[in-house]
Amino acid sequence: MVTEQKEAELKRELSIKTSKELAVKQAEIAKRQESVHNDLSKAEPALEAAQKSVEGIQKNHLDELRSLAKPPENVKKALEPVIALISSQAKVQEWTDIKAWLRKDNFKEMVMGFNKDNINPKVKAFIKKNYLEKTEDFDVDKIMRASQAAGPLA
Repeated sequence: MVTEQKEAELKRELSIKTSKELAVKQAEIAKRQESVHNDLSKAEPALEAAQKSVEGIQKNHLDELRSLAKPPENVKKALEPVIALISSQAKVQEWTDIKAWLRKDNFKEMVMGFNKDNINPKVKAFIKKNYLEKTEDFDVDKIMRASQAAGPLA
């Protein structure tokens, strides 16, 4: 009987300890959820604005990009991550490859309909490292001045 009582007491103590640990973890999860929700609420308007910008790209602007033998560097830099995302390839794209994507009749629709929730983790890391963390090389204002089609894609 004493052994059973000790066992029951140990189980009770373990249960109390587990409950406390669970409460701490739930608080951490709630904090993370709030942070993610805040980030998402900030990002969604930017995404909608970006989609409207891309929607405004005219065919003649894309034709202009397609005709460039060697684009300005900032135009190429703007298009590289776009092509990496839609092709799901974590590599710097050559201009000939970028132009091949630009030639597709449904290029604009592919960008507009891109599933942002299903990005390959390697592509995400590649873009973060090569474009998002190198903001001095990725000036959206300069890109907009260089190309009316590349600007909205940046």
